[in-house]
Formats: sequence, structure tokens, C-alpha cells
Amino acid sequence: MVGSDGKRSTDIQQLYEKIEKIGKAVPAEIFGKILFAILVVEHKRPLDNAAKPLNQARAYVDAAVRLLQAHGITGLPVFALATNGNDGVVLMAWHSETAEKVYLVDRSVQRFDISSPIEVFHFATFLLRLRDHYVDHFKENPDQTEAANKAAQEMAMKAEEKLRAAKAQAKEDGLDPDKVEVHIGWGWWKSAQTQ
Repeated sequence: MVGSDGKRSTDIQQLYEKIEKIGKAVPAEIFGKILFAILVVEHKRPLDNAAKPLNQARAYVDAAVRLLQAHGITGLPVFALATNGNDGVVLMAWHSETAEKVYLVDRSVQRFDISSPIEVFHFATFLLRLRDHYVDHFKENPDQTEAANKAAQEMAMKAEEKLRAAKAQAKEDGLDPDKVEVHIGWGWWKSAQTQ
């Protein structure tokens, strides 16, 4: 994360302090927790190519599904709203429970015109139903919540270990440990998946 002073922050405590300054409106109970995207949105101006928001929404929804899968949650759909001006379509993707594939529904999808009050009402109804589905799903599958929490804790510990090791190495090399940057690839993330 790059702060307003232009320096990179790699320390988790510094990150929390910055978040506190930025987001007084963010509830404190979400700090230290992984938030899963169940709806991602990509908006473009009406004069842009209509394929741009669709392609970007496909990438976002794929990443959101893979994040769920990395935490042991499969078969749960994630949605994307791709808008071009006032027109938007809803895409859906999920990671198969039986095959190692991500499925994406991006054909014959629901279209909303958000300039129309009745269609805004329909979209709001969709959002409420989506919320209810996820609340019900995690109430019925508490094991997935536990698996996600365990994987998140493992990943946070590994990230903290890498940061400590990098700072120690920098100190041994005579460098300033506070200026250490740690780049963590997806390999360790995937290895932290729960079985």
C-alpha cells in the first residue's frame, strides 16, 4: 500500500492505523477479517465499447470465485454487474465442486436499465435476494466459514513470517528493515487451502 507520503507500508499495524484514519465509517468488527466479494461492479461511460465492462467484469468475477475456492468454498456463485452507461447486465460464476473449473454465465443474462425506476426496483430486489441467499448459505454451512477462517489465519501467519524474515535479512545486510517490501505470489496462497 502506498501512503500519501509516497512510501510503501508493509507493516500490518501501520496498515491498520491508515485504515482507521481513512475509514471511520468502516465497522471495527471487519478489521482482521477477509471479505469475500459476492457482487462486483464494473462501469463504463455510454460512449465506451460495450465489450470493455463485460471483459473486466469477467476477470473480476473469476478472481472473486478463485478467492472463495482458495478458502475451501466451492459451488457458491459470485455475481458481476457490468454497466455501459445506464444499461447493465448481471454475470454469474462459480467454482465447480466436482471439476477443477470455474464456470461463467455471460450469455442470455438479465439486463437492467438503471435509468428506469421499475428496473432499479427489480435490481434492488435482486440484491436483497442475493444477500438472503448468502446469509442462508453460510448459516447452513458453518464448516465453510470455519474453513475460510482457518485458511485466512494460515495465510496471515505466513505473510507475517515472510515479512519478519525479510526484515531480519535486511538488518543483517545493513539495510533499513522499515523499507523492506515483501511481494507474495499466489503460490503460497493456493498451498494454504483447506482440504
